Amino acid sequence: MKWRSLRGHSITYFIAGIICLHIAYVNFTAVEPVVIRNEYQQIVAVADLATVFRVIACGMLVIGALFLASAIRGWIAQKRIRRPETDVRNSNGLLFRDSWVWIVVNLALIPLGVWAGYEELSPRKLQGTNPDGVLCSVLVVIMSIFVLGILHFSHCDRFRSPAWNRSPFRWRDPLQALFFTTVAMSGMFLGSLSRLGQSGTRGFWSAAVFGSMVIGLLIGQAIAYSLYRGRIIHD
Repeated sequence: MKWRSLRGHSITYFIAGIICLHIAYVNFTAVEPVVIRNEYQQIVAVADLATVFRVIACGMLVIGALFLASAIRGWIAQKRIRRPETDVRNSNGLLFRDSWVWIVVNLALIPLGVWAGYEELSPRKLQGTNPDGVLCSVLVVIMSIFVLGILHFSHCDRFRSPAWNRSPFRWRDPLQALFFTTVAMSGMFLGSLSRLGQSGTRGFWSAAVFGSMVIGLLIGQAIAYSLYRGRIIHD
């Protein structure tokens, strides 16, 4: 069907655009090598290296912008076809039923997130990283858009409010998945803060990256609850 084709192409263009923009960002902000030897052991001039970095960055920036423009155009042109209303409270399969097992799993996301955040600020993990305020600002915007995109492409007529006794892994239960993604990311942020004193500037910005993702998720969900409040089921 045409609308499925448009949706698939738009998602592909969007992902490709984000990847290209990330490559451009990395090349714009990376520390360029002072000297480098080619296969003949000749030293390449610094100016040549700077030109290569800038050409790659500018090229990826243009390509990424074109991909994103194509994705937006595809979403605008896509015909919106409503699916028959479904009851999101219906579950098929034992793994997706409301159960005390999911309370244990969901609670476990908190200490697991804290441990992961603590490990991410280890000296070995921080080597080669170069986060900054620009990346944090971009992440806030991207995560907010991500939340709205998840809800839009889930094609649910009704959304269940989050609960501790449900699986966070269902595509057809997006508010549940987003809530516990926020819980896990908040744990990572707290874990990174616990190691902040011994990780320097890189550690500070790495922790800020986790915090920016949490802020973006919260902003996106606040907007989503406002936009879809009439379609949210409170169990």
